[in-house]
Amino acid sequence: MDCEGRGKVAPRPITVKLTRGEKIGILIDARRIAARRGEWHGEGWKGGLAGELVVRGVGLLGRQLRPIYLGLGGEYSTAKIVNRRIGHNVFIYDTTLYADGDGGIDMHAYGMSVQIKTRGRDGDSLIRRLTAKKSFVPMESTVAVFCEWNGNDPVKILGWHTMAHIMELCPLQKSPVADHWNLCVRDSELQPIGSMITELRAGHHEP
Repeated sequence: MDCEGRGKVAPRPITVKLTRGEKIGILIDARRIAARRGEWHGEGWKGGLAGELVVRGVGLLGRQLRPIYLGLGGEYSTAKIVNRRIGHNVFIYDTTLYADGDGGIDMHAYGMSVQIKTRGRDGDSLIRRLTAKKSFVPMESTVAVFCEWNGNDPVKILGWHTMAHIMELCPLQKSPVADHWNLCVRDSELQPIGSMITELRAGHHEP
């Protein structure tokens, strides 16, 4: 699903290559989260809309594990590259699962709260904004980081922007495969991840 272009150039992605051990660790976290969600939602919970995924050296991931695994891979890689460039652990890779949700906040530091969205293939990034019942999905983060990962190749950290910018300028479109609505974010709307790291180095953030 593509959005109308704005004549901008997307920033160059930063790639993060994960080891087999790191992938297995992420898979363990994904399995724990999937089991917990299954407990909360019962047998009716089917997981993501995409099918199974074969991860080399790791194994076969079903439709329940796939979106969780890919999402955690984006979160882990973002924390890894940001912490490496700053020189200490600014972002903490946290896999705590909350029954009421996390409000769209995956990490935070120095007043900057971050939502990390990972897509499985090339295209626009999507942020669910309206449920099928037309209620708003909480968006409490001040910024969003966008990644791309197919589970095998290196993770691509595509860029970031403020949530205010995304909600103001990115169109809302109905999902072609479900009844919810998404904010549709083109890569050309993003800022290089280096500029976010610069703000974190300064130790402050103003939304």
